[in-house]
Amino acid sequence: MQESQNSQVVLRKAMWLFFIIFLSISTLVAGLIHLFYRVQTGSHLDGLLVREQQAIALESHQALQSLGGVLTDLVYLRHQNELQDFFEGDHQALDEVANEYLHFALAKQMYDQIRLIDLEGQELVRINLNDGRARRVPRHELQNKAHRYYVKNTLTLGPEEIFVSPLDLNMEHGKVEYPLKPMLRFVTPVYDSLGKRRGIIVLNYKAQSFLNHLRNIGSNADGDSMLLNQDGHWLLSPQREDEWGFMFAERKDRTFGADFPTEWHTVLDEPTGQFLTDQGLFTYTTLFPFDQFGPEELPAAGPDLREVIVSNSNQGFWKLVSHIPTERIGQYGSRLKTRLMTLGAALLLLAATGSAFIALALSRHRLYQAQLEVMAHFDLLTGLPNRALFFDRLIQTLEQARRYDRPFGLLYIDLDNFKDVNDTLGHDAGDQLLAIMGKRLQNVCRKADTVGRLGGDEFVVLLSEVEGRPGCEAVAEKILEGMKEPVRLRGATRVITVSIGIGLYPEDGETADDLLTRSDQAMYQSKMKGKNQYR
Repeated sequence: MQESQNSQVVLRKAMWLFFIIFLSISTLVAGLIHLFYRVQTGSHLDGLLVREQQAIALESHQALQSLGGVLTDLVYLRHQNELQDFFEGDHQALDEVANEYLHFALAKQMYDQIRLIDLEGQELVRINLNDGRARRVPRHELQNKAHRYYVKNTLTLGPEEIFVSPLDLNMEHGKVEYPLKPMLRFVTPVYDSLGKRRGIIVLNYKAQSFLNHLRNIGSNADGDSMLLNQDGHWLLSPQREDEWGFMFAERKDRTFGADFPTEWHTVLDEPTGQFLTDQGLFTYTTLFPFDQFGPEELPAAGPDLREVIVSNSNQGFWKLVSHIPTERIGQYGSRLKTRLMTLGAALLLLAATGSAFIALALSRHRLYQAQLEVMAHFDLLTGLPNRALFFDRLIQTLEQARRYDRPFGLLYIDLDNFKDVNDTLGHDAGDQLLAIMGKRLQNVCRKADTVGRLGGDEFVVLLSEVEGRPGCEAVAEKILEGMKEPVRLRGATRVITVSIGIGLYPEDGETADDLLTRSDQAMYQSKMKGKNQYR
């Protein structure tokens, strides 16, 4: 009887111990699973936000780049010699104009039609491109287009102006042409040698290739890519039947705003952004496709391209949007939860492997934080310390100099004639030049020196270990020599020099602001004295 009672006591204690151990392990594992789930889904969302922003930026850049060459082609045709001969009374030159258009269409393969239209709206020459073959339309098939909006608008323009139509579908004889042909019409008036307007040139740009290009880029992203006009109609949609609603009466109500009314107001209010709603993640930017071409896309149009491009009032902007539905975002969390519940059946194994998964998730989270930290302290274009980080190092150097009574130097550097690069070659070339010059500065300076970019085309070098003013001047001479090596930008070779202002602690100032001010003033003296020198 006693032995039976003792056995029961031992069994009860064993059960309680098992319960405590099991509960402890279960609690630990459950906590680890929950923590891992939260961190992993948060890390996944962080990565999703970054990837969507990068995808939208890439699509936006590619969209504008792909349209830039069309304007150059239009100006090329506007200055055609054979066209001027025709205006001077040589009627046979019209055939030469047509032959030129024919070869141009075959070579480019991107224009559905190339047309010359007179002041009455009558087509004089029309080249059609079908299945890669260019054909001159016979005279008896030429049409009068005086009623078309792009003809009316262009006939009011000046000699250097260009009209760009909305992105819509091509129409023939008043009806939408099938198969559907998305079109952008680039139109410019043409003048004779006496400055008299004689007609217009029309390029029907086949926008389907442009839209396919956007769709292909977007296919590599997590979200669904959309291109909307300013009324919210789809120019590009994941559902093809939603596209071109403004061209068909039965589709007129198919708009982004009808499907996402709240989100559409947000997208309209700001030029760019990203937000989460019950409908999912939306990342967007605004394209002003005819206000953002720089002179490098159209050199013949003059120094200020924005003044010669006239958009139709109904085509002020496009909205490029990427959308990830809530269900798709949640799929990752649902799959993760199922896997973790399955792994939860093996508590001891999960306790061991869960730590590894958490470490991985935390590492990813910390990686994103580290990337944000780099973005906050380093210039994204050149990779050099930005203004905030440079000032921090300057203050540290100043404190060390005061403590140990030793000098240090400051070189304030500004690129000469940088604005001329932006104006003639474009801002992309300017950015490329800044990156090249930043790299050259790093290569010329010592590893102990700090090279930073304060903004624009202004750089600064902190010489923490230097032998007085002669040492600063020796570094400045080295920089002047190293920076003037020719640079190749957009097919053009430029020699870019710099002007340098030197400040030395403590002679030129005992505070960071004083040193920077004196160095800046010395730099401007260098510019005033002829540039490519130091003061």
